[in-house]
Amino acid sequence: MKYKFKKIDFSYGTMPKDKITYDFGVDYESLDEMHKVLFEIAWHGWTSNEVQLIINNSSALTGDAKYRYQVEGSDLMIYIHKDRVYFFDKTNDGEEADLIWTFDEFIGFMKSFKKFLADIGR
Repeated sequence: MKYKFKKIDFSYGTMPKDKITYDFGVDYESLDEMHKVLFEIAWHGWTSNEVQLIINNSSALTGDAKYRYQVEGSDLMIYIHKDRVYFFDKTNDGEEADLIWTFDEFIGFMKSFKKFLADIGR
């Protein structure tokens, strides 16, 4: 899967540049239909330290334990198990996950996201 991380301007050009609060996430246009839920990861508060915390908490899971993470200000819920990771958009009515990844896919994505954030000074 290909995706592009991006600094996102949700004001869509309606605010002066010095007033814009950017979110950090995945470029919507870079996502195929199956992965559109990843756009919901956008949040203005992301830092590489926050992402590392998620990686650490996920990697520390043992047995049947799970780690739940909700992206602040978003409807995206992520349920991390040692073998699978489930993404749910809370605005959808269904009980099935919007996206399911292996644990390794998720950790790889988070490491790439962390690098993107670190590269832009976050």
